[in-house]
Amino acid sequence: MAAIAMVTAIYPVQRKMIDIHTHVVYGVDDGARSLEMSMQMLRNAVEGGITGICCTAHARPGHRLFPAQDYLERLELLQRFLWQEGLDLCLYSGCEIMYTSEAIQALRGGFLPTLGGKGAVLTEFMPEIPWGMMQHAVREMSNAGFHVLVAHVERYECLREAFTWLEELKEMGCFLQMNAETVLRSHGLMGDRWARKALKTGLIDVVASDMHNLTSRKGNLPEARAMLKRDYGEETALRLTEDTPRRILEGSLWEERRKGRSANGW
Repeated sequence: MAAIAMVTAIYPVQRKMIDIHTHVVYGVDDGARSLEMSMQMLRNAVEGGITGICCTAHARPGHRLFPAQDYLERLELLQRFLWQEGLDLCLYSGCEIMYTSEAIQALRGGFLPTLGGKGAVLTEFMPEIPWGMMQHAVREMSNAGFHVLVAHVERYECLREAFTWLEELKEMGCFLQMNAETVLRSHGLMGDRWARKALKTGLIDVVASDMHNLTSRKGNLPEARAMLKRDYGEETALRLTEDTPRRILEGSLWEERRKGRSANGW
């Protein structure tokens, strides 16, 4: 299989709300089931004030071949739809990659899209993954030159059981994404305490919808942003839903970190 040329973006990265974790490209994973559903999901996003969406289809190297041709063709079709409708929304390529032993090889070969083509990888793990295995995976990805954005960090048992490991991921250079649903809904006393602490201490870098459809897993980033503003302030809401997602898609976040480490002699 030859490497594929991935779509990065049609316009420069917007400076408004960006949903960096979605499943809006129809028929390539368990997200949108039809072109009509994809179109309505995008219309709803525009109505909510979102100007950028990263289309992060599921990928599981070694277990299922990523449908690259279908993904790219449908992504481009959806962007043309937005143009034709006059909707101010830019789509970016990407995938939500389940870490496996074949993940790095697939990324290096160009068979999977990074976020906006800038080297950041939205990475998920099995919920019950032991901390040692997660730590090893993150190191392997980083050593291979990829920037890890851990998807929905609230799902992993090891991180919920030991908050210090969440902090260690940050020290290892990871960025952390929380789902909007976690901001909006109660998940039990301990789950709510964990989420509030992660947000209040600034460990969470991005909040995204992880939307899959129009009903049970619909787009809810605008609602989460409003709650973040209410509970943590405007600056935090902007950082989690605009600034950091934009800088990830631009690639500037990693350059800022590299310069910061050089300045500190790291």
